[in-house]
Amino acid sequence: MNLNQITVPVLDVACSIEFYEKLGLKLIVKSVPDYARFVCPNGNSTFSLHATEQLPIGNGIWIYFEVDDLDNYVQSLIKKGIVLEKLPADKPWLWREARLKDPDGNQLILYFAGTIRINPPWKFNDCKCCCDGCFWNSFFIFPKGNSELFRDFFWCSVHNLTANNGCTVLWVYNNELDGQNRFNWWHLCTPTGNGQFYAFCCWRFSPY
Repeated sequence: MNLNQITVPVLDVACSIEFYEKLGLKLIVKSVPDYARFVCPNGNSTFSLHATEQLPIGNGIWIYFEVDDLDNYVQSLIKKGIVLEKLPADKPWLWREARLKDPDGNQLILYFAGTIRINPPWKFNDCKCCCDGCFWNSFFIFPKGNSELFRDFFWCSVHNLTANNGCTVLWVYNNELDGQNRFNWWHLCTPTGNGQFYAFCCWRFSPY
């Protein structure tokens, strides 16, 4: 299965075409006033607009477009007159994001995550397949303050293994060194009791 096409509702297809072309999408189908389809400049995913008389109520739709050179890309949009809600900034989940809305209020996130999108350090591993001596490791350097957020992500992942997948915590070892380096060792057992594995997390405050 492959997710390669998304359609969003808009009130004015022609107006939205102009907006998304400024973002860099290539128009490949134009059936104004009802429909339009674009292809992304990288890859072969398509993105389309469908006219509607009423937009969704609430937070609506969030759409993520990944850009390798995010900061320079955002500057190019600003020069075209595109207004951004938030300029590029590093997030605790290790993505760099900028935010804006399209003419119909759909939330757009321009971001760069690289390999982190599919392989974050807190990626869930099916503990039922783990064997004795298997390790889940992660080490990251964070700006001051963000290390606590990463800790929360790590603990959430361990909780998912225990609460949702039946793993048992055998023991936990925590160590803090002069407020600079922090470690967490978790020794867990698989639901069948036949396999054991370790979750290891280390994070360090950046001096910056």
